[in-house]
Amino acid sequence: MTDSDVLGLFVSWAQEQGIQVKGVGPYRFPGRGVGIVANEDVKLEIYTGTEIINVSFNALLHPELSIPRQFRQRFNSLSRKHGAPKKATGALNAKRRRNGECPTTIHGLIAAFLTYDSASKSQYSAWRATWPTYEDFQTTMPFLWPEALTKLRCQTCHKTADKSCGHASDFVNILPPEISSNSLRDDKDDDRNKPNAPRGKFHTLRHKILSDWQAVLDAGIAKPYHHRHKDMNTPSPDSEPQLPLSTTPLSHIDPHFIHSWLIVNTRSFYFLPSPSHALLPPKPAPTNPDDSMVLCPLIDLFNHTSSNPNLKTHCTVSFSDAGFSVTANRVYSAGEELLVSYGAHSNGFLMGEYGFLLEGGSNRRDVVVLDSVVREGLNKGQRAVLEEKGYWGEYMLQYGQAEEHGEAAAPEVCWRTQVVAHLLVLTKDEWEAFVEGRFEDRVEAKDPMADGKRRKRDGTSASARRGKGKPHLIANANQKTTAQRTRPASDLANEKICAWLEAFCHKADGSLAMLKSMDEEEITDAFGGDGVVDDGGGRRREGGWEEVDIARQRARVRYDMVATRWTQIGGMCLAGREGLRV
Repeated sequence: MTDSDVLGLFVSWAQEQGIQVKGVGPYRFPGRGVGIVANEDVKLEIYTGTEIINVSFNALLHPELSIPRQFRQRFNSLSRKHGAPKKATGALNAKRRRNGECPTTIHGLIAAFLTYDSASKSQYSAWRATWPTYEDFQTTMPFLWPEALTKLRCQTCHKTADKSCGHASDFVNILPPEISSNSLRDDKDDDRNKPNAPRGKFHTLRHKILSDWQAVLDAGIAKPYHHRHKDMNTPSPDSEPQLPLSTTPLSHIDPHFIHSWLIVNTRSFYFLPSPSHALLPPKPAPTNPDDSMVLCPLIDLFNHTSSNPNLKTHCTVSFSDAGFSVTANRVYSAGEELLVSYGAHSNGFLMGEYGFLLEGGSNRRDVVVLDSVVREGLNKGQRAVLEEKGYWGEYMLQYGQAEEHGEAAAPEVCWRTQVVAHLLVLTKDEWEAFVEGRFEDRVEAKDPMADGKRRKRDGTSASARRGKGKPHLIANANQKTTAQRTRPASDLANEKICAWLEAFCHKADGSLAMLKSMDEEEITDAFGGDGVVDDGGGRRREGGWEEVDIARQRARVRYDMVATRWTQIGGMCLAGREGLRV
């Protein structure tokens, strides 16, 4: 069956579900997957735009409307939530049952339904045929890549940092920081050693899917699984030992469930009906947005753009109790692709959550997280002050307000980063005034000998006059009072920011240099996936030489994604640094 046949069957199925389509349809782009294009010229209704797709509520895959009650109740029978005390978990599950909820995430519930409910496989077969395959996700989703990629590596020999190589060269990350969140720091104050510390997408997504998989096992919906490099249809024996959640490898999760879980992760929509919805029982609004997920046929095929919605260069998606609709805000020619925005997401987020990047500098919502370089130069006292004021972490390089109006501008650091930079050049009182918006950045001219003359007259040192030698909480050797500064504090703070951006440029350059020094065999070995072995006369996988070609192709796609992201990071840091120097 050809792609056009598959997509034609899907459109027919969608129309049978009552989905209304006007002038557009799905199209498979070579190397990019399925998107939505204009089948004919799309004209614009003045003021209101043109509704091109309408999906009624009954056509949605909604957890309460579409998933049978008997299936949901299997999760309600859980006696214990993984990792929680039995008594506390029992009370929580009872409360959820009273609210009509099941003690698992909605994400995990929908994934389990798509994987293990036989009726859903036939009911949604035409729709499923348009979704990415498990192999597609293996290639592009970083959290399915080899875990060794998250480790720091020596620039000289490319060995991971946990192996002694004897070289004095720098250790660098292969994966971008948004994915791996690795740092050379490993002291007790490092946030990564805290139980609930935020980590890169590689680890956070793994933890989420492992938690949902544990709920599926506890509900008895699936049996324990161990891949053992076998076919996806080969389950494990019931006697397969189960590892703790924190150490469970992905090979212990049914790949069918991983596939369904990723479908939900990459194609779900936020949907919050009104409390008086005619087809849903009344219940409190969920506090977690992840508990307001639905899948929406046809609209899930739109590809993403980062363009500003105020500029009306892409379609808008909206929902109500009646369902979802897509509106075109401009004229489209036949054959032109129509795009929507998944949200104001950086390329790092898109790469980690969706498995793709927007090329070059086209993503004006891109950011670079500078935490690793900013935190390195701060002492415990400075950290304590920042934590007290709520400014510890989340230091970003991003595009400014000019982008909101369609004007090109250099990236700039966020306010939180400015706060830290000024912490390093102002006194405590001045810094608190800066944070509160009361600081006047001025330079006072003074006689360079005046301070020495004053000390000679009163016989006391400046430090003694400031507080009888008591150490200042955030003092450092570079801080000067307004009377001592010969340059504006903003200039001094910008120098600090430039140094941070320079350090991040160095990180990006180091990672890119190592990537460029890798030959094809090293790329396949590092990026091709688990199970690649050297048989002495060449490289092969257990599946034979055909698998070698697959591994090489997969490795090259992953390698190119990583190199592209590091190039974007380096380019943003360079542009931000040059913008401060103008």
